[in-house]
Amino acid sequence: MTDRYERIRAALEMNLTPGPWTVANTNNGMFIKSLSVPGYLAEVRHCRTTQDHKADAAFIAACDPDTIRGLIAERDALRAEVKELRETLEALEPLEMSGETANDIMWGLDKIRTSVINVLRNRSGEEHA
Repeated sequence: MTDRYERIRAALEMNLTPGPWTVANTNNGMFIKSLSVPGYLAEVRHCRTTQDHKADAAFIAACDPDTIRGLIAERDALRAEVKELRETLEALEPLEMSGETANDIMWGLDKIRTSVINVLRNRSGEEHA
């Protein structure tokens, strides 16, 4: 299966205009521009209503390269964490339920809790709430 973000990752490798980006509403139309370099990046036009292209322009401006890189990095980190947590939970030994006593159940739940906490503590470079 290919990464559904492959095209975005490829585009981010190109020489993109740095952000942040903003919307410039002029007498000649709506334009997207970078706050870090002069000039306009794109013009936003529609055959539909003015509100449509205002919303589209605001969305495009909000999606500057640094923002998208950050979102993809966060997504990748969360996917890795989910994978690690899943592997940790799958590796836990089955609960030994001799008569399904409350102590056996509490022991198993504590083992799961400890394993999950250890995975979260071992994550590198991220703060935990």
